[in-house]
Amino acid sequence: MTAGRLGSAGRGKSRLAAALDAACAVDLDRPQAAAALRREQPPALGGLPVLGSADGPRGREAVREALGAAARMPLVIGSTWDTAGRLATRKVTAGDRTLRSHSYGYRADGHLDRLTDELGGATVDFEMDPVGRPLRVTAADWQESYAYDLAGNQTAADWPDRAHRAEGRGERTYRGTRLIGAGGIRCEYDAAGRTVARYRTTLSGRKEAWRYT
Repeated sequence: MTAGRLGSAGRGKSRLAAALDAACAVDLDRPQAAAALRREQPPALGGLPVLGSADGPRGREAVREALGAAARMPLVIGSTWDTAGRLATRKVTAGDRTLRSHSYGYRADGHLDRLTDELGGATVDFEMDPVGRPLRVTAADWQESYAYDLAGNQTAADWPDRAHRAEGRGERTYRGTRLIGAGGIRCEYDAAGRTVARYRTTLSGRKEAWRYT
């Protein structure tokens, strides 16, 4: 095992060997099954091929290089981590241009409480309950709010009109542990708890239905 990465594993006569190359691609070999699998690391930034990466002292990725649009210039994603191992900053650059730069703040118990866009200056604040569930998300032109019951079920949610899935805003209703309604969305289940129908009323009043068998 190198830098916390799996090198091999075995149980009885079964054995799995893993190798990581410089491009962060994984080779898995199972001799007893005469099978091999090569799995590339998930690409960065919307499907851009990964050219390489480098880890920091604690094995956390510090730099990743990805092929930019039209292969004109590689994108470099740089990350820094605080002493507790939490993401502190992330910056995306292309040559001498900074395309994106974010910093992250945490409350004393480790939950995220602030995200700052270092280029535009915008800040998003997160208010969490004692166990880390979001209560409010606030920015200059944005606000979300959430509520929960004593069992931890979400009982209400609200966000701006321009957000996706606005029909899901509002109160939540449950039957036992199953979610029956969320704003303009209703669900039905069979005896095994599987979803068999889902109904949605859009903001314009149009009704839609999905059925599952």
